[in-house]
Amino acid sequence: MSAISKTDAVILRTMKFRESSKIVSLFTQNFGKMSVIVKGAQRAKHGFGTMLEPMSHVALVVYRKEGRDIQTVSQCDVVESFRHIREDLEKLAAGMSVIELVSLVGHEEENGALFHLLVDSLRWIDASEKQSYGYYWHFHLKVMGILGFEPRFDRCAVCSKQIEPGIRSIKFLLGKGSPVCGSCQSSSGPTISLSGRLHRLLEDLHSTPVPETAVPALAAPEMKEEVEGFLWTYLRFHVSGIGTMRSEKVFSQVLAQM
Repeated sequence: MSAISKTDAVILRTMKFRESSKIVSLFTQNFGKMSVIVKGAQRAKHGFGTMLEPMSHVALVVYRKEGRDIQTVSQCDVVESFRHIREDLEKLAAGMSVIELVSLVGHEEENGALFHLLVDSLRWIDASEKQSYGYYWHFHLKVMGILGFEPRFDRCAVCSKQIEPGIRSIKFLLGKGSPVCGSCQSSSGPTISLSGRLHRLLEDLHSTPVPETAVPALAAPEMKEEVEGFLWTYLRFHVSGIGTMRSEKVFSQVLAQM
């Protein structure tokens, strides 16, 4: 069965196909991850050519056919280009990390929550004045919640006791997705150690639903290795087969120069 469908989408990546076309990987609002072919996109006069930039938010008309891996685009209009992201190296690194994470964890099924978080996060990065990487860290935490294994930082995983502020270090139980207090240290299961400073930062990022103003104040650049180490350890514990992101190396190099 074939159908003509309309959907918003964010472009994840593009690749040349034959002499004049492109294959575009998208994350759509209505269908999740999707690959499409845009015929003639490499031609200079083709109307779609300038629209097919990674991170662009577009509105598509797609000719969808069941059983086909690559669908066909018949119309494409830019909703938001996020041009400021492309003008700043730090913003670009954060934006590319966001869309690559979606490419790794997204599936070919509708996930409106992930789509709206993706668009909102690109907007926040585009509008940010400094510390854009904080929005990527916030996005990463929220994605894990959407996937069904949201971490918590305020209460003990075993006894639900409130974690007191001012701790020097704490163990985080990966399977439970929460820290363990001093009385429950003997609990079994894989753990990762968090410094008190990292625990406070993660709790603040996690508790910030709309981070336009909060994230820059929270995201300390000197903590990048600790933050990213926790985020990837926790994600890989719950999602098998995820390798290192290509943008992760670029992101780390950008932050090292700040």
